Amino acid sequence: MSTQTDVSFSKWRSFLWPIQGREIKKFLPLLLIYALICLNYSVLKVAKDTLVITAPGSGAEAIPFIKVWVILPMAL
Repeated sequence: MSTQTDVSFSKWRSFLWPIQGREIKKFLPLLLIYALICLNYSVLKVAKDTLVITAPGSGAEAIPFIKVWVILPMAL
């Protein structure tokens, strides 16, 4: 139980930045982690397709195989 009173924000602040000062310590690292995960996902998705298609002895027909037998089990 908290003994602090909730500080209400102005109309603009509650719309644009409804985060209290004590919550910023958690919010900013989580935001950074989320941004890095999104960056890694987008870069690795493009790199995976490029590396699989241009690999010797492989082609575009390998992508569905990899999606079913490698990526799906790893996601579970």
